[in-house]
Amino acid sequence: MQRLKGLRRRLILPAAVVLLVPAVSSIGTSMNAQAATKAISFKQAKSILKRGGYGYELQLPHLKSESAKRTVITTLPGARSKDTFTLVRHGKYVKISALFGTLDGGHFTKYNNTGLPTHKTVLAKAPAWHTGTPKVLRHKWVNKMYGWHFYKNHVVVWDRTVGWVATAHPWTNVTYQRLSKNKYKTHVYSPRDGRHYTATWKLSPNHQKIYGSKYMATAYRSN
Repeated sequence: MQRLKGLRRRLILPAAVVLLVPAVSSIGTSMNAQAATKAISFKQAKSILKRGGYGYELQLPHLKSESAKRTVITTLPGARSKDTFTLVRHGKYVKISALFGTLDGGHFTKYNNTGLPTHKTVLAKAPAWHTGTPKVLRHKWVNKMYGWHFYKNHVVVWDRTVGWVATAHPWTNVTYQRLSKNKYKTHVYSPRDGRHYTATWKLSPNHQKIYGSKYMATAYRSN
């Protein structure tokens, strides 16, 4: 009889353990779902908009609404301007929808001549900074006016209209962020004038051209 009781205990105990597994799994699934739908806070939204290139528009920001689905911010970037930004999380990215307008005449009128995109997708979290230069940029790049030579830990820049010997000087303390597949941001220090510079570089798909700011002509790889 004792042997039968022991056998019954051995048969019942595993069944009890199995019954606990779905409960633990469902708790984990619920926690993951909550994390995935976490609302974008007011502070996070302002940071994302700055990284998206809307920094100037963030004057007198106001949180209009915040939910797991979307966060809406209104701003007053000028004497009579009013903008509305809607941020929606999509995995590790955030989709930004911008509505620009003016309050001239006592009512809101849509205004599209800001030079800024009305729709943009950016990373939810800022990319990490790395020391040195990106490997894909470690070449010599030139346009009609300037040249840049990216080495592993520094960059040499020169004015091509004057000449290498007279103008070449290094940028040191180089760090960079990878913004997307072919887009990088670099931060450097120039000992020559004691200033820090930040630049964004976008490479062509075949890595033979780079595009900087809208004021810089396309540069071509020369080595």
